[in-house]
Amino acid sequence: MKRNKKEGKKDYVALPQNYEKVMLIELQANARDGAPLFVRYGGSGMEPLLKANYDKVCVRPVDSTFKPKALDVLALDIDSCCRFRRFLREEGDVYVVRGDSCRYEERVEPTAVVGILEEVERADGSRVMCGSDAWKKRSTKTTKHRTRVNSIKNLFDGRRGRYWGAGYFIVLLLCMWMPLGGIPLPDNLILGLRPDHFFHASIYCFCAYFLWLLCGRRRGPKAWIMIIWVISIVVGVITEFGQKLLPYRSFDINDLLANAIGATLGWFVFYALTASRKSRN
Repeated sequence: MKRNKKEGKKDYVALPQNYEKVMLIELQANARDGAPLFVRYGGSGMEPLLKANYDKVCVRPVDSTFKPKALDVLALDIDSCCRFRRFLREEGDVYVVRGDSCRYEERVEPTAVVGILEEVERADGSRVMCGSDAWKKRSTKTTKHRTRVNSIKNLFDGRRGRYWGAGYFIVLLLCMWMPLGGIPLPDNLILGLRPDHFFHASIYCFCAYFLWLLCGRRRGPKAWIMIIWVISIVVGVITEFGQKLLPYRSFDINDLLANAIGATLGWFVFYALTASRKSRN
């Protein structure tokens, strides 16, 4: 049953600062008595299965003989805070873990494991056992989805991102400067524009993003974002004026405008996505 907004606000509990540090201390204290810890979840990285400030979690302390199983949710001592991560596999002497909403895998020592999630109490009072079939099924589905999403995102990370950026500009130059072989341009117009004008705009709309990849996904102030836009426009101008120097191509002011419009629209999308990512962080 869906909760209305007023009920949702009542379920929300504001947690104090350094809550995860306090949680770690309490969990370590309970471990000496072998007693489980039942507290409000205040972490991050395990959405959507765990919702911070709403759900309560029951964590059982573990000792040095504990061996996790695939997809177990572990309570870890990371930077002196209690962090929840899902166990993926063992590599040599370390455990590979990842949060359900995290992009990157982490490698931790077995000694960092201080507990295992056993039960979750939702804001509506219902309880879910982490050993139940429903929990395991949803955990498997969530983990596979995150793996697919991360594999796509990681294609554009680091050196791979620079390769993609360089490849885009190589294709761009080939498209703009290769001989057309006397192919006649269509005479039919759409709102006064030829179809090739739309092609110019569409290919340049990716200019800002791939330029950002080529620069190593560099983050900076708003001035840096504006520089990316200016360079995108300059690329469109250079490629069009370059056609003027080629005997088999010709300069067209409408193509130049289409390049600028496409680069600007793509830059606006890139800027909006960058701004939304900063707000989430």
